[in-house]
Parts: sequence; C-alpha cells; structure tokens
Amino acid sequence: MTASAMTFRSLDGFFAYEAATAEGINRPASKLFDQYTRIPTSWHAFRHHISSLAISADAVKVLYFIRHAEGHHNAAEKHHGTTVWDHSVSKQDAYLDAELNAAGIADASKRSISMRGELDAGMPLDRILVSPLTRTVQTANLYFNLTPPTTSQVPVHAIESARETLGVHTCDKRRPTASLEADFPHIDWSRIEPNVDILWHPSHRETTDEIHARCRDFLREVFHTVPDTYLAVVSHGGFIQACMDVLGMPSYKPANCEVVPVVVAMTSALNPINNHLVEDDDDISCMSPLLLAIVVVVIAKWVKYATMHGR
Repeated sequence: MTASAMTFRSLDGFFAYEAATAEGINRPASKLFDQYTRIPTSWHAFRHHISSLAISADAVKVLYFIRHAEGHHNAAEKHHGTTVWDHSVSKQDAYLDAELNAAGIADASKRSISMRGELDAGMPLDRILVSPLTRTVQTANLYFNLTPPTTSQVPVHAIESARETLGVHTCDKRRPTASLEADFPHIDWSRIEPNVDILWHPSHRETTDEIHARCRDFLREVFHTVPDTYLAVVSHGGFIQACMDVLGMPSYKPANCEVVPVVVAMTSALNPINNHLVEDDDDISCMSPLLLAIVVVVIAKWVKYATMHGR
C-alpha cells in the first residue's frame, strides 16, 4: 500500500462526543474524558468490540490524545491577550520550550487520579507517545506517574511528529536532544534526531495545510512503526485539533489536560462490505460446519416436500 493511497478516519461506535446528556449512553465514573463518553459499557466490552472489527489487527489504533497541562506561555497569552502574544511576546526567548506552571502541575496531578481509576478499571494502554517538548513530557510524568524512581510498565517514547504548530513562537522550539535526555532519562529519545531542532523556523509559522500534512505523517508513522494498538499521545492543542480535522472528528481546540479518545482505521484496509463490527448472527459464514450442514439438509428436505405437494 503506497503512502499516497493510505487514508485514515475515526470509527463510530466507541466514543461519543458530548454524549453525557444522550439517552442510553453511560457516563464513566471518572471524568477522564471531558467531552467524550465511552459507548461500550465496560473496557472489557470495548476491547472485545475492537477485536471484532472486520479490519486487520495492524490497521486499527486506539489513540488517547492528551493536551499538555497549562504552561507559562499559556498564562502569558491569557495575561497579554492573543494579539499582543502573537505579535511580540511569543517571540521572546523567555518562553523557549516553556515548562508547566504551578496551575498546570496541580491540574495534571489531579487528572492522574482519574487516569489511574480508568487504568485500574481495565482501560487498555500499550505505549505512551509524547511530543519532545518539556511541557508535554512533564504532563506525561504527572498523568502516568512516570517520574523516577517510579518505573513505568508502559514504554514511553518521544515522537517528533506530534509537536505543536511549528515556527515563530519560541515556546514551540525544541531544546537539544542531549539536554532533554539529561532531564528525562526515563523517556526513550531514539526517535528524535538530530540533536538540534531543524523543524522550527523563526519567521514562518506552520500553515493549516502544513500541520494537516504533518498529522497524516504522524498517523503513517504510528501505523507503520508502532506495533501496539492502544496508545496515549501526549501532545498540544493545535496538533490535536489538526488530527481531529484530518480524522473527520468534531473540531475544537482541547483544553489543557483534556483527553480526546479516538479509534482510528486505515480506510483502505476496511472490509468493503462491513467496516464496523462482525456480527455473527447476521453472517452465515460464521456458522459452525455442523450447523451449516443441518441448515442445508433442512432446506433441501423442505424444497423436496414442496415440490412433491405442488407448493
């Protein structure tokens, strides 16, 4: 399958947007998903439905996008206003690869309780992918209690393609990899090359089309190089919203610390007849050989009887 022929879309039936007031849909006990509700009644049922999709196992991913907690740059934009921020303040070196502020640290720490509750309830998670900026790594540390000496049982990898909108704003410029590795040695930085940030440009801010293209690159990278199905992606508001656009989801910029869950499939890999769940009751090919033989015999006898009696 060529990269140009590969497209991605979100699948319905797993998470409902703004479904808290929808009749018949259960709200999870925790508030991990602010604007989404899991539709299957339990994580066990959720996993069963995923495994029942008429799609090859390597063509579906469950992504839990998490926007980083509030950083010093977010507070500065609120203080100065977006116009002043974009025009001048955002270009100051004081906000280079901005860290979380006290409010962000408190928020992410609080959210970790909800995350722990869902994981204990069976929420599947195979791997954590994190944008290689300081605030996203700090958020992942707090959300998943990764800070040493705690040892995570889930691998954590930095991934360059999940960065925020590139260019101009110094908060979105990555520090050298060596510096990040020294500060966060428990993160796998092997995907981040070279040492210096060559993606960020001081005078060009990534356009909507460009970040959408990067989202598709991110999805291709995830589907081709990450073998796991259930992935947390700790990233940024602009990037997550762009992914939502690309996947055909309701488009909005998530709040700091918000989790946006989605089931993603490569559309070219979908079963052309049934791209949702395999329903055994509706598919004769799912019958056991013995049952199928009995059905054939019964039908044959009925046809013979009807023929003999002129029916």
